[in-house]
Amino acid sequence: MERSKSSSSGSLSSLSSSSRSSSSGSSSGSSSGSSRSRSSSRSSSRSRSRSKSASPKNFLDFVGPKDQPDKYGLVKELGKGKYGTTYKAKNLIPIQSEEKYYAVKVLHPPKGNDTKSIKKVEANWLKEVNCLKDILPICDKVGLLCYKDSFLVNKKGKLEFVIVIPLLEGYITLYDYLLNLTKPLKTKQAKDIYKKIVDIKNALTDLCINHSDLHTENIMIHPKTKDIKVIDMGRCQTPQQEKEEWKDSDEKWNEYSDEARLRQLREGLAEAVGLEEDEEIWEFNDDLFDYSEVKQAKPGCKRPSDDLIQREKELYDETRKITKVFDLEISKQEKLNSYQKYLEYLLQNKDVINQQNNLKLKNAILQKIDEFSEYDDKFKKYIKLLQ
Repeated sequence: MERSKSSSSGSLSSLSSSSRSSSSGSSSGSSSGSSRSRSSSRSSSRSRSRSKSASPKNFLDFVGPKDQPDKYGLVKELGKGKYGTTYKAKNLIPIQSEEKYYAVKVLHPPKGNDTKSIKKVEANWLKEVNCLKDILPICDKVGLLCYKDSFLVNKKGKLEFVIVIPLLEGYITLYDYLLNLTKPLKTKQAKDIYKKIVDIKNALTDLCINHSDLHTENIMIHPKTKDIKVIDMGRCQTPQQEKEEWKDSDEKWNEYSDEARLRQLREGLAEAVGLEEDEEIWEFNDDLFDYSEVKQAKPGCKRPSDDLIQREKELYDETRKITKVFDLEISKQEKLNSYQKYLEYLLQNKDVINQQNNLKLKNAILQKIDEFSEYDDKFKKYIKLLQ
């Protein structure tokens, strides 16, 4: 990362996301989905699953996985973006070790339910879910939010893609914190803030992940404890993918890349400390640069989920191939051998099949096994083995 002697024109206002539309919005976690009123005609069985306090009038809406559609009551909107909204949500059907409140991000197609729009939002949803799963091993150790759950909701034919993450109580965006300071930051305070953010950035780099939306509205700070959290992983990608995204535009790279965002942060912190002269700002910039070294990703590195994504593609390919076996003019025994080999392959990839986002694939696979059973009943046991 090169040191930039850009002038202090990078004022606090340049630290916000206003110059670039966020894919999902931010605030205490992430975002998504328009708020709608709860219909009073919910089925009695669903009503019985909620606590007495879960009256429709107390919430904007309800979301949940297929077996618990009213698990989360949406209390209030936290942030809104192009593809969705983040809500504070009450956990109405808590189990042991679960929190009472979460941040629930609801992504929805901006142009209704046309196929192209749905696929785009689903791809964004899967991208963020995979990234949140990638950071699970480190999220408790550094300032990142740990993945809780994700599921697809179909409400009267309208699809919503949901992500559940921890709720940040008492935090504000770093942008608001710096903008509303009543007195200049001390140099040590500015250094500590910068170091915490670089430590999070470095932890992501170790996993071959760039945040790719690291502006100060996606960095949360607790005003009293000065604890830092980085939120909204909706644009995360590998360093190589980030370079590819901006390869044709040096201007965008110099404004939106993780490296550019850290440079803007150093300039914003210099202003928050009260520095005005260019020479002072450059010196402070270099001091911060040396104080917290930014790691560079290893060439050819891979994210933890890269292997998972590749295995998903292979599963789809193998499932398409086995479908064609039905129509081949081969003996029954040859077909049985092909099915047996396919089913053993499925057992080796059971973890991929049972991913929440692979429900369609799993249903297709179970249907295939049911069809195999017409040839031999022994295949039915695999339905239970894969569940």
